[in-house]
Amino acid sequence: MEDIQKLMEEDLLFAAEWLPVYSGEVEILSRAVAQHYLAELYLWMNRPAEAEKYARLVVENPNYQLITKRYGVKRNEPGCPFMDQFLDGNILPGNGNTEALWVFPNTPVDGTQGQYNNSMRRT
Repeated sequence: MEDIQKLMEEDLLFAAEWLPVYSGEVEILSRAVAQHYLAELYLWMNRPAEAEKYARLVVENPNYQLITKRYGVKRNEPGCPFMDQFLDGNILPGNGNTEALWVFPNTPVDGTQGQYNNSMRRT
């Protein structure tokens, strides 16, 4: 297990250094994703100080923030702001989703991606 953890750590540290600070593109991950997984890995490895360091980098990243008001396709309707990020037309950062670090759209974004309706909000 320690060998696997070490390989994971090496890969995630590399990703945290070389991925872009932010990406609004579905196909390109940001370094916040690697930092998030480093925090989880360090918790698993019982290294809480390092876990906190990487978790703080994610939480304090100005490109991401918790969703507190309605946005997107139902921005003018009553409802729960958190749920907006799961609606078709709202899941991508470019749609205003500031909370999700890593998005897997099923719906066609540019006519080529995905083939199914967005089922994230129901799973």
